[in-house]
Amino acid sequence: MKKMLTLIAILALTAGVAAADTYIGLFAQPHATSCYTDASPYTTTTVHVIVWVDQDFSGQISAVEFYVDNMPESGAQGLITENWNTDLKIGYLSYGIALAFTDPLQGPLAYLGSVDFYMIDEAWLTDDHRITVRASRSSDTLAIVDQDGITFPVGGGQFTFNCTDVGACDCMESVAVESSSWSSVKSLY
Repeated sequence: MKKMLTLIAILALTAGVAAADTYIGLFAQPHATSCYTDASPYTTTTVHVIVWVDQDFSGQISAVEFYVDNMPESGAQGLITENWNTDLKIGYLSYGIALAFTDPLQGPLAYLGSVDFYMIDEAWLTDDHRITVRASRSSDTLAIVDQDGITFPVGGGQFTFNCTDVGACDCMESVAVESSSWSSVKSLY
């Protein structure tokens, strides 16, 4: 009985590991090499939305759900045009969007679509303006769904317009690891 409970606990803890390093990212190129670019007035800057699939994830992606935080408002200062890889879309990028694919997407880079930012006023996208993929506000979900309908929580990437320090414009939000210890974390409480 004890072995059975241990096995169940191990399986429960590893159930979400398949997509642990999978994330929905925002990139300057469709081949996902950088997460920042310059934007200037009267030009279009394209941001590619791509699922970076971990090598341990063997499924296909049939749906995703997320939102993008800190999106500038489309209006007199600039225009936003969304170009998705599917017509099956529910919601808004700046609040919560769900995309479904009749032909499931494959990794390691699953292309969801792109977003064009046409800047009119340079105050619209200032230096170091960062947008970040987060859990949908409508459902609190940041996930991909495989071809069998199984939902996998994933991470969210970020993108920086007019980056002033390339070393600080990472594709993922920074997380402190080595410089922190369990004792220093406990001391916060």
